[in-house]
Amino acid sequence: MATTKRTPVPPFESARKRGDRLFERLRDDILCGRMLPGEALSETRLAEQHGISRTPVREVIQRLAKEDLLAIVPQIGTLRCADKALIPLPAASLSVKQSNAVPCACD
Repeated sequence: MATTKRTPVPPFESARKRGDRLFERLRDDILCGRMLPGEALSETRLAEQHGISRTPVREVIQRLAKEDLLAIVPQIGTLRCADKALIPLPAASLSVKQSNAVPCACD
């Protein structure tokens, strides 16, 4: 009998791990300004995009709200908070030559 070569099965990634990854990604998007103030988030859309159920997405949203990065408004939805969440860019006070040497935390 001929043996067939089996492809390795990718390791299982728990919903918690995917939730942690989503938390880091959304937090980075907020802090780096890729997510605009007042921008709405959809639990359903985030769950579908990241292949997890809505429960871990809700937990991520709660964690970000505790850090004052998101606002949960009853009867409205979840919104990204105001610009106080943005990372101050010290490179603005540096010369052009110096600022080119400093890597951007958001890239």
